[in-house]
Amino acid sequence: MPSNSLLNTLNGFLYMGQSVSDMAEFCRNLSIANCTQFSSTQMTNEHSFITINQPGLHLSQSGFINVTLLNTALRILVAQTSNILIRDKETFLGARKMPDRSRMHITTDRGSLTADKIIFLPGAFTKTMMSTLGLNLSINLYELPSAVNFRRSKSSSNLTVSTWSYVSADSDHYAGFPQDHSNYLRIEPRINPATMQTVNSPLDRTNKSDQQILDKMLTWVGQHLSQTVDLINPIMPTDTTFDSMLSDRGFILDYIPGFEQKLVLGTDSWSSIQYIPAFAEILARLVLTNGSSTWSDDYASFMTEFSVHVNGRIILPEPSVTQPPNGVANTKDKTVLIFSFLISVYLLLPICI
Repeated sequence: MPSNSLLNTLNGFLYMGQSVSDMAEFCRNLSIANCTQFSSTQMTNEHSFITINQPGLHLSQSGFINVTLLNTALRILVAQTSNILIRDKETFLGARKMPDRSRMHITTDRGSLTADKIIFLPGAFTKTMMSTLGLNLSINLYELPSAVNFRRSKSSSNLTVSTWSYVSADSDHYAGFPQDHSNYLRIEPRINPATMQTVNSPLDRTNKSDQQILDKMLTWVGQHLSQTVDLINPIMPTDTTFDSMLSDRGFILDYIPGFEQKLVLGTDSWSSIQYIPAFAEILARLVLTNGSSTWSDDYASFMTEFSVHVNGRIILPEPSVTQPPNGVANTKDKTVLIFSFLISVYLLLPICI
């Protein structure tokens, strides 16, 4: 494929906001090259496409991925690989250990399968799917407008626009991309748990954008990107996307309790997109090894943050209530399978490598 058609790194990736120091530490710990940290003053001079009184971190070898093209390319590669099987539109129903405990038996609406280990990447279905395995996670689901597209203003032709992500002090989170071939810039809202309503189930999708989210984002764009985009007649979203987030706003990359390191779980959200290459490597290692205690590099130091056992991530059952005698007690070959539910795929996906 042509250069920059799949991973576009022409203008790099710019992260701005309160967590810049954490991102910089992430770069240092994993020896990621070409990470440059800017003060709020330096941001004004180096990245003038956005007016923001915040520090920033620029990764010159990162950018965004064309997910549509990536999906097509991966399916072509899988079709040429005899030991990989894709099964679409298949619903997971349950899993149990085989009698010899060396493999897992998986039940779906199309029958059953066996595997040595299973990776779960359930996305919007995380809470529902994990409940079938006895794991009640403190995770919330949100329905967000997909994106607003703004025409690039003619007066901004001298400004370089990076792929970018911004998180404010009050947790408003937005992400944006360089202009496409039609000269429009795409800007997307991300989860702010403090102001957004949760959704009970993916089956409750409305496909109606929350106008309050859009109005707040349009105001923010007018304050910080007016020199770069034309604020008149933006193209508003006609659909929505789901996003999920743990109540502590972290991520799980860990074994599911009770299955002897046979089941691996990865929770994600759009706010974690910049970490996905590292997350993917960690998930692969969990499958191929028996835990981070055997790892000799810097990834091992992060694993306590990704544990399913971090306080508050598992909702414990309510204590049983003892009733009077007449009452009723009230209690509330090697194979790896990957179950992943892609509710909505963006054409452009920000990512850092």
